[in-house]
Amino acid sequence: MNNVIRLMCHGDIIELLEFANKEDWVSDAQEYEFLLGNNSEGCFTLEVNGEVAGGITTILYNHSAWIGNFIVREELRNRGLGTDLFITAINFLEMRVRTIYLTASPHATSLYTRSGFSTIMRINRWRYRGGKTRKIGDYISTQPDTKEALSMDNLSWRDDRSILLEYNFNKSRLFLNHLSDGFLVIMRIAGVDIIAPWEVKKGNRKTAESLLSEAMYFIENRGVMLDVPENNHNAENLLREYGFYISGYTWFMVKGKLPNINFDNIFAMASPGSIG
Repeated sequence: MNNVIRLMCHGDIIELLEFANKEDWVSDAQEYEFLLGNNSEGCFTLEVNGEVAGGITTILYNHSAWIGNFIVREELRNRGLGTDLFITAINFLEMRVRTIYLTASPHATSLYTRSGFSTIMRINRWRYRGGKTRKIGDYISTQPDTKEALSMDNLSWRDDRSILLEYNFNKSRLFLNHLSDGFLVIMRIAGVDIIAPWEVKKGNRKTAESLLSEAMYFIENRGVMLDVPENNHNAENLLREYGFYISGYTWFMVKGKLPNINFDNIFAMASPGSIG
């Protein structure tokens, strides 16, 4: 068996998405294109006998990085191929940043702990199944002022993640911005409406509820999902009140220096796990 780990290229995306779809991941070609466009040297593909057999992506911020879209074709697992692929990504990142994040499915944490990652908390996936509501497509919004939102995210994560937030803003179907108090974005990935991110200054419940209430008016019948840090209890209580339910979870893990992240401000993560 001839195994090669090389830089990912645009031609790999279709096959990698096919692997991801079999795992019911929420991912699309736009995300891969975004990652390759911003960190092409940190995204890797595993080839076995000349065929795409797996992949892993990374994205770099000022002081931290995220690993995502880590997958190996099902019939080739448990042979050490994924470990080699993962170590390649880790080696690339450790030369560049002091903190590496990822979210792991409950059955896949052992590789990460062996590689020096620590488990921080659960990230709960919340869902809402909509009724008869106004379509987001009917809503006409003004061009948002993103300066305050970028500043708030910076304070929440102790890092400049502007490239991620600008990507979400540009992809958004709905952008609700209460200037310096909080903001909420809904975007669509692979046909799924996702709240990503939703952040509120000082974890203010009143502001958070105002944003959610306004967003609910525009959520389509197909519903919406979001990933929420488990220790944001204001978010949990609010989502239950509005009829959301937990459909699963991942583990938020870190390697290196963990900054003083303000999880009380983070009512929804900025992606379904792969970017931040």
